[in-house]
Amino acid sequence: MSIANKTVLVGGGTGFIGKELVSVLLKNNNKVIVVSRSSNKVADLFKSKDVKTATWEDLEHFKLNPDDIDVGINVTGEPIANRSWSSESNVRELLESRTIPTKKMISFLKSSDKEKTFVGTSAVGIYPLGQNKVYNESDQDVANTKIGTFCKDIEDTIADGIASSNIRPAIIRPGIVLGKEGGVLPIFQVPFMGYVMQGQNPLPWIHIKDLVDLYTFSAENSQINGPVNGVAPENITSEEFFKILHQEIKNRSTLDKFLQVTRQLDYFGYKPAQKLIVDSLRQVLGEERSSLLFEGQFAENKKAVENGFKFKYTNAREAIKDLL
Repeated sequence: MSIANKTVLVGGGTGFIGKELVSVLLKNNNKVIVVSRSSNKVADLFKSKDVKTATWEDLEHFKLNPDDIDVGINVTGEPIANRSWSSESNVRELLESRTIPTKKMISFLKSSDKEKTFVGTSAVGIYPLGQNKVYNESDQDVANTKIGTFCKDIEDTIADGIASSNIRPAIIRPGIVLGKEGGVLPIFQVPFMGYVMQGQNPLPWIHIKDLVDLYTFSAENSQINGPVNGVAPENITSEEFFKILHQEIKNRSTLDKFLQVTRQLDYFGYKPAQKLIVDSLRQVLGEERSSLLFEGQFAENKKAVENGFKFKYTNAREAIKDLL
């Protein structure tokens, strides 16, 4: 089940996830209005008569008719790894790059008397870190971290916005997104990363094609309401993931081979080269951004699967093979 023959408003349609989302919507005979600051960029990316452009100001001033829109999907937001989380102003700006467009889109949709669907974006990082539990959408636990609070603020913004309205909400909580054009896979292929990421921390992931299908499935299926975990069925650790990645790449660099050797050395009860690199990265990235690399949580997509969603890529090897 995927949304088809509808008019869909997409915020963030020129980004990594948004480009793939718009392309899939078009293949399913939808008309798409991309909300963007650059109409030229939209025109260059999507050469289709079924794609139009609007600005966020157009929504605020109702230059579009909200009755004409069936679904709003918002994937806006500056990548959270782009900035240091030690600065409160950085965190606020990262949050507002998500919450302000969310408020504007919901306000626009709820001005219509017709029933609407809004699909927003949070993250699996809302759940507490650790290996002791596999979280599903019924779990109410929120991580006592900046990222956990960050995700909760986004979801609260959506809940507050749709209150007393005729909007059905779905909130996608993606894990680490694997794709050719962006996401973390290009970073993960940097040679020394395979050495650094030899840990037992959970690494919740999803192929971008499955993530986009999850957005369109949630937009169409009226049984989907509230959070939806955007993670593949396979729960895997970073060590297991990088072992598979390196098996598929099959061309490790001299540096990586050297690091493999030093990893086997055990001076004074620890692996010195690995510890040095990990500690250095933690210093450079800060606590919150480094937690994205060296910590995580296991999660499962229970809600969408129980309502008929089928993953194309159920394990990391299949996903990596498709993307390399």
